[in-house]
Amino acid sequence: MSPSRPLRLVVFAHHELGHAGVRALLARREDVLAIVRRADDPLEGRFPDRLAPLAERERIEVLAPADAAARVAALAPDFVADFGFGLGGDTTAATRGTLVLAPRIGALRGALTRGAFGRGGGLLEVTLTHLRPPAPLPAPTHAPTHAPTHAPMPAPAGVIARDALAVGEEDDAFTLAHRVAAAAHDLVHAVMPALRRGDLPVLAPPPPEIPAFRPEEARIDPARGVRAACDAVRACREPFEAAWFDAGGGRRVFVREAHPVASAEGIDDDRVLRCADGVLRLDRVELAAPRGGGARAVHRGGGAMPRPGGA
Repeated sequence: MSPSRPLRLVVFAHHELGHAGVRALLARREDVLAIVRRADDPLEGRFPDRLAPLAERERIEVLAPADAAARVAALAPDFVADFGFGLGGDTTAATRGTLVLAPRIGALRGALTRGAFGRGGGLLEVTLTHLRPPAPLPAPTHAPTHAPTHAPMPAPAGVIARDALAVGEEDDAFTLAHRVAAAAHDLVHAVMPALRRGDLPVLAPPPPEIPAFRPEEARIDPARGVRAACDAVRACREPFEAAWFDAGGGRRVFVREAHPVASAEGIDDDRVLRCADGVLRLDRVELAAPRGGGARAVHRGGGAMPRPGGA
C-alpha cells in the first residue's frame, strides 16, 4: 500500500473514545467511509452526543448496527475500527483487520470499583490493538491426488500503541473517561503513518479484556471497608447513577461525594457511614423515597439522614 494513499476505514464508534478516535483519523486525513453507532447503555452515563455533529459536519455516512454488515462489506475498507463500541473483535469485514481502542467506559468503572488502582492511585494503560482478519480457509477438494492447500498464516497481531496514565485518589470515571479519550486520540494520530506503510509496530500481545462494571457494584457495603466504599463512589459520580447504600424500609441513600476521615468527632452522626475498618464522611447525598414513589432530595451538609440498614 502506498504510504501516500489515505487508509479507508469504517469506524464503530461510541462515547468519548469514539469521538476522539474519529477526530484523530480526520486530523490525519484518513478516509472515514462510515461511522456505525449504537444506542446508549444506561451504565455508560449521560455524556453529550458529539459524534452526530462531527459526522454531519464532515459529511460521513452514519449506520445503525443492524444495517452495518452489508454496507461495510460493500465498502470493503482497509480497516474496521472499534473505538468504544464493543464490536467483539470481528475482523471479517476489513482486508487488513480491526483497530481497537481500550479501555471502554464500562471497563474503567469496573476497574475503579474493584480497587485496581489501590490506595494512593496507580497506572491505567490505554492501548490501540491491531486484530488481524482470520486467514481464508483452503479451497475444498475431494480429489485424492490433489496436493493439500494451506491457509496463509495471519500476520502478528497485538498492541501497536500504548500509553500509561497515572490515576490519582481524586480521579473518577468521568475524569478518567476524558483523560483516556485524550490519550487515545494521540495514540491513533501517532500510529497512522506506520499503518499506511504496513509497518505495524507490535509492542505486546492483545491485552486481556477488563470486565465491565455491573449494576450491583454501585451498592456500598460498609462491611467491605472504607476503600471499597470510596471506589464505588468514584465509579458512580456524575454523569452516572450514584453509588448507594440501603437505609432500610425500601429506601436507598445515593452518595455523590464522600471522603474517609480519621474519626467521626465533630461530624453530625447522620453524615457518617461507619465501615468495617473506618469512617466515611458523607459530603453529598441524594435521599430516595421508598422504591416506586417520590423524587430524590439532594443533601449537602447537615440534616437528618437515614443510617445504613435503617439503624
